Amino acid sequence: MAKGKNVLTTGDVAKICNVAPRTVSKWFDSGQLGGYRIPGSKDRRIPVNELLRFMNCLLYTSPSP
Repeated sequence: MAKGKNVLTTGDVAKICNVAPRTVSKWFDSGQLGGYRIPGSKDRRIPVNELLRFMNCLLYTSPSP
């Protein structure tokens, strides 16, 4: 991820979260992870603040080990 970048691709998010890009697409399509599609394309973009919200939500709702 480039410094100062405020919008991420599904590939960027996958690397950050250590999951497959398809998993990120499923989160997006289910509404768990917000963002938008590029007009005229199937590509998705996730704002950094939305990823942080999503990660905080997971942190506080995941069961403890």
